[in-house]
Amino acid sequence: MTRYIPGSIAVFLAAAALGGCSGAPSSQTGIVRAEDRDSSFLLTISTPHLVWRADQPITVSAEFSYLGPGSVTVSGPGPGPHVKFGVVELTGDREMEPLWLMACAYWEMSRNPLAFPFRKGGGYSSDEPNAAFYEAWLAEPEFRLPPGRWEVSAFAPFSLGQCSGRNINLEATVTLTVQ
Repeated sequence: MTRYIPGSIAVFLAAAALGGCSGAPSSQTGIVRAEDRDSSFLLTISTPHLVWRADQPITVSAEFSYLGPGSVTVSGPGPGPHVKFGVVELTGDREMEPLWLMACAYWEMSRNPLAFPFRKGGGYSSDEPNAAFYEAWLAEPEFRLPPGRWEVSAFAPFSLGQCSGRNINLEATVTLTVQ
């Protein structure tokens, strides 16, 4: 079973669903999916569970799709296409946001969805209060989080045609609980 949840509604429904969960990842059935769309483009983020254990690697992925006819030229942070991920702690103050290249690149998108597994990214200042956490988190090869509630978002910023064209910023988010 796959559930499709429109963008901002996903956070609310995920939080409501967690209220009745027993806490074990196996208690959550099916893939949870959130999406954001703009006319001919669709960004989805999916995960097999809303509840994870702190010692368990978390699985999250995204798909970026063009839904229109033929193909279209788009541009964005190069070299593209890019979907990047951000993680925000809802029960604390830690935020792991993606870094983007400032260069502009062009690519063609067709009706074939592009798949992106979760990849860490980001940076931090050495005087940041959470610097030790960020350093350890970025060094860990698997996607794990400490206990708490976390928003995991997929981002797809791009423009139609040239880099100065109409900007589109798709963002799809799921809320996870780590126990």
